[in-house]
Amino acid sequence: MKRRLVTAAVCLLCFAPLLAGGFSFKVTGGVATLSGGDYNLGVQGSNDLNQASFSNVNGVFRKLSRGLNLGVEGIIQLTPRFGLGLSVGYCRTREGDTVAYDWSAGSTTFHDSITVKPVFYTIPVTLNLHYAVPLGPVRLDLTAGAGVYLSWFNYEDQFNSTQFDWNYHYTWKGSKAAFGAQGGLGLEVPLGRSLSLVLDVFGRYARMGDIKGSWTVGGSLAGFPYADSGDDHYFWYYELTSGGTMYPQTALQEHEPRNFAVSNARKGHFDFTGVAAAAGFKINL
Repeated sequence: MKRRLVTAAVCLLCFAPLLAGGFSFKVTGGVATLSGGDYNLGVQGSNDLNQASFSNVNGVFRKLSRGLNLGVEGIIQLTPRFGLGLSVGYCRTREGDTVAYDWSAGSTTFHDSITVKPVFYTIPVTLNLHYAVPLGPVRLDLTAGAGVYLSWFNYEDQFNSTQFDWNYHYTWKGSKAAFGAQGGLGLEVPLGRSLSLVLDVFGRYARMGDIKGSWTVGGSLAGFPYADSGDDHYFWYYELTSGGTMYPQTALQEHEPRNFAVSNARKGHFDFTGVAAAAGFKINL
């Protein structure tokens, strides 16, 4: 018991100078833009390939270019100008699209439809340095930080074709942790003695590669059902040449895509890199 008391007292003495400058807690919510990386390149390539290869194309796949952005942060005021914060965020992007088209083999025309539902999200845990600039009644907050981005990737693909009455439902769940950084500025508007309105704009860099996940597939072909599953499908990027034109593509499979029309195949990247704007409240304790 005495040892615990001594340890607690030592910790209190060590952190007392930091806490003497004050402690604040910030909660924000807003929107973020995302570059998407290879995933968005593949989306554009798939849309272009569909238009060039099929007839009666209805619908497009949408890029993952925006998302919800939330964050909480505890900040220790080291000096009147400098603060040190630990933040935990949440950024999610999702879409749900169906594309249908016709294609012919000889004198027979077939109809296909594909529905995709990607849901990708990341939880950044970052250590941030704050520098305050008083501007009359308000305060400008300049920030820069870095940390780990814990990311998850959920993807569904449902396909139906009149050729051989073929259909399947494929799901994939991957995860990845990677280093990331962010920096920006915020405006603090006092609402009371201990409460402020905060408006933040910041940029982030967070790129995920070598993404591996578990998968399931089930469907039927010519009336015969089939199913399979595993934990070895990677996110791949490659370029497909068709009709003399190169189309960026992506795939979820175990091995690198290979055939006579494929080039520049490699493991793909997804980018949460982008800009976020958020508003919320800061409580000074």
